[in-house]
Parts: sequence; structure tokens; C-alpha cells
Amino acid sequence: MKTCTMDSGLNIVECLQNTSKGRLSYDRNWCNERLETLEECTSPPKLPYMSPVKQQQISPNEHNLNRSNATLGWSSRESSCDIPLHLSDLHNSSSHNSSNVGESLQTSRRTSLENFNSSQSPTLVETHSKIFCIEEKNVHAVERQWSLIAQSSFSERERVFTRHAEAVQEEADRQQLNLRKLEEEDAIKALRKAHSQELAMSEDMKQKHLKLKEHHRQYAKRLGEKMQEADEKRLAELEREKQRREEFERLIDNMVAAQSELAILQQQVADLLNSCLRPLNLTENMRNCTGLMGQIHAKATTIIDEVRRSGVIGSRLQDVSDLCENGRNLLSIVENQVGE
Repeated sequence: MKTCTMDSGLNIVECLQNTSKGRLSYDRNWCNERLETLEECTSPPKLPYMSPVKQQQISPNEHNLNRSNATLGWSSRESSCDIPLHLSDLHNSSSHNSSNVGESLQTSRRTSLENFNSSQSPTLVETHSKIFCIEEKNVHAVERQWSLIAQSSFSERERVFTRHAEAVQEEADRQQLNLRKLEEEDAIKALRKAHSQELAMSEDMKQKHLKLKEHHRQYAKRLGEKMQEADEKRLAELEREKQRREEFERLIDNMVAAQSELAILQQQVADLLNSCLRPLNLTENMRNCTGLMGQIHAKATTIIDEVRRSGVIGSRLQDVSDLCENGRNLLSIVENQVGE
């Protein structure tokens, strides 16, 4: 708080220096440069030329009173015109300057009085000494009065500026507090916004994850259905293949059975021809029936082998059946011929 007050005081002095009165300068050596004025004050007053009153008719008391009034008037005029001090000097060393001015005035007056005394009569010297004492007292009184006025004005302005500085400091503190609150609110808003964005992103990612999971589930379902359908098709194909194989094997078995039947028919034909009591009565074709049955059996065997190699039966079963039927017919013919 002391540092703030000192800074405020310096600021006040700087502000006072910038005013119109603060730019006025005070010449501390004014008494040395105005000896003519002092001589006019120390010399007897000059009366008008046509005045009936002469200087010798003025009594010493009236002369002293007139000199005192003249001195007071001159001191007042000089004080009102030349006394205002520079505000920075008043702030730094008002009392010191007042004492310096007083000492300068005293020294100057003593010097002027000594110079004047050396050239005047004793009575006049004593009168002028009294006048100088009165002037010096008046000058000191005016200087003290102006010094007190300046100090009072400076103190009042210092108090005003101190209060103003305190008010400005309070306003600055309040604004700084408001600024901090605004910054905290902005930070909280930014955090809330970031949190909401993170929640939105998290919710979005969650929705995407659910959609992806559902897509995977649907894809797995479709894939399972397709795999199940493929398995069913494969099983159906295997079943059909099995059925075809079974059918093929059944047909092959039928063909083999027909082949075996042809072999049996061939043997029966051969047995009938061998058991014939009159073989000479048989025709050439009848005697060749055994060879014909062998050809039919061989052809049936060839057909069965081709079917097994190719895996295609087609009309081969019908061919074997026809061969088997031919063998049966041939056996019937042979039986009829041998029985006659």
C-alpha cells in the first residue's frame, strides 16, 4: 500500500507539472536581478512636481507608514506575480526552497542596506533599517502563507489523486477478477464443449460399432444359410450320386444276372445238343446253336465291360436283355428240335 501511495504521489506530481501553473518557473535569484526595485523601495517616496507637500514636511512616522504600505503593496504584487513555485520543487523540497529564498532575500537586503547606509545619514539609515525589517517580515509571512497554501493544495490534491488511484486500482482489480471469471467460464465452456464432442464421437462410434456388429451378424447369418444350403446341396448331390451308383450297381447286377443266365442257357443248349439221340437229323444251324449261344454270351460280356469302364448304361441294359431274350428263344428252338 505504501508503494502504491508513493507511485500515486509521483503520478500526481507529473500531472501537476503538466498543468498551466505547473509549467511556470520560479527564479530563485530574482532579488539579485531586481536591485533597482529594491532601491526604489528604500529611497524616499517621490511626490508629484506640483504637490504643495514637500518631502521635508513628512514626519518620520508617516514616512515609515508610507514605506510600510508601499512595501506591503510591492510584496503583494511580487508575491502574486513571481512567488508561484514549480510544483515538482514544491513536492520535493518546499520548505528547503522557502528557507533558501529567505536567506537570499536577507543577504540581498543586508547588502543593499549596507550600501545604502554608507551613503545616508544616521537617522535615515535607522529608518530604512526598520523599513527593511518590516519588508523582510512581510516577505517571510507571504512566503510562509504561500508555502502553506501550496502544501495544503498539494496535500488535498494528493489525497484526491490517492483516492482516485485507489478507485482506479479497485476498478482494475474488479476488472481483472471479472476477466479471470470470464476466462474460467470460457475454459469451462471449452471443456464442456470438448466433453460433449467426445460424447458425440463416442456415441457415433458406438452406433457405428453396433451397425458393424449387426452387419457382421447378418453376413454370418447369410453365410451360414449359404453354407447350409451348400451342405444340403452337397448332401443331396451325394444322395443322388449314391442313388445313381446304387442304380448303376443294380443295373450292372441285372446285366451280370443276364450274362449269367446266358451262360446257363448256353450250357443248356450244349447239353441238349449232346443228349440228342439222333444228332444227324439236326440241321447245320441247330448244331451251330452252341457257338451262337457263345457269341451271345461274349457280346453280353463285352457290353458289361464297356458299361463299367464308361459308367454310362444307357441302352446297354436293354441290349443285354435282348441278348438274354434271344438266348431263351434259341433254347426253346433247340428243345423243340431235339424233342421231335
